[in-house]
Amino acid sequence: MSRLGRIVVPVLCLMVDAVCIALFFPLSRGLFAAAALSCGAAAGVQLVLHELGHLLGGKMSGYRLLFWRLGPFWLERDGKGKLAASLGGWRGGQCVMVPGGAGPWGSCPYLLYNFGGILLNLLACALGLAGCLTGGMGTGGRLFFLQLFWTGVPRVYLNGMPYLKGGVPTDGYILRLLGREPGVRRDYAAYLQVYALSRQGIPFDAGAYAYPCDSERSRLFYDGLQELLRERAETVRADGKSGGLG
Repeated sequence: MSRLGRIVVPVLCLMVDAVCIALFFPLSRGLFAAAALSCGAAAGVQLVLHELGHLLGGKMSGYRLLFWRLGPFWLERDGKGKLAASLGGWRGGQCVMVPGGAGPWGSCPYLLYNFGGILLNLLACALGLAGCLTGGMGTGGRLFFLQLFWTGVPRVYLNGMPYLKGGVPTDGYILRLLGREPGVRRDYAAYLQVYALSRQGIPFDAGAYAYPCDSERSRLFYDGLQELLRERAETVRADGKSGGLG
């Protein structure tokens, strides 16, 4: 997916949305102001549903929540395994989970966890389209349902298209990569486990994750894993020099 495509698709959706409003709703001074408010509310609903979809998909796959972020709200697991809520700066949404347990296992379930967000957005789009066409809840309700549809379409597209943005893969990229290269699933599981252990400050045997890379497959998660292990080794050395380990 090109950078142009990531711009063009949302703009086209916005333009078609505006045309639909002009054609199917009685024009008035406050109509587009109401549409803007509905668009903001619908976009918020789609964001919540996307992250909730990852959470539910991960739970169904036996994953454990590491942190769930939505705007300024954080829900994060500490080193003792307890979830704590906090408020911070606005950073969109993110759901990070870890395959059940903590060990250098092989592959792990990945489909529901990575597709869950897209699936709930698709369902919301279907609900939005149905609500708009059936005319339920009056003009205001139809307007919101229309925005629910048009804010969901670009979100599904941008998350579903296989793409690496600044080295960060979209859900679609992960799904395609793990589907095509089963060997990468071990790298994926190990990366998530080490990331969680490092973030929580839990000691672990780094040597258990030091396995050679298969040069015939993608190094995306393997290289990420090795970077985490290098950071871990540097932290251990620094703590040893400062007496932090003794």
